[in-house]
Amino acid sequence: TLSATIAFFIAKYFGSSVSAAFEKKSDKPNPFQAFIQKYKHELEKNGFQTVLFLRMVPLFPFDFVNYACGLTNIKYRTYLVATLIGVIPGLTAYIFLGSSLMNPYLLIPTVAAFIILSLLARYFKKRFALS
Repeated sequence: TLSATIAFFIAKYFGSSVSAAFEKKSDKPNPFQAFIQKYKHELEKNGFQTVLFLRMVPLFPFDFVNYACGLTNIKYRTYLVATLIGVIPGLTAYIFLGSSLMNPYLLIPTVAAFIILSLLARYFKKRFALS
């Protein structure tokens, strides 16, 4: 959470000038700018739900979301609470996977849980047309 906060504020304070410099050098946006342009309105309108969705569905790199949120007008408190809640399922899955390596009886349910989470991520990707 501390690294997410640092990345958020780096993007908040230095990101707009860096982003403007990139836009001047290139006619077409890079993938990061394309993401910002596509989701900026959603992040500003429904910040909590959007950040929570981006954290719970493992399709976007963690740092990528941190910097992208910093470039929008989303409030830090909203971003922080959504991040804290949104990382719980992933952390739980990783902890469970680590503990299942010590107990072979937990390995099968752990692998099944990861398969189910992967299928859910694929479903949400198709449903919301995320790329």
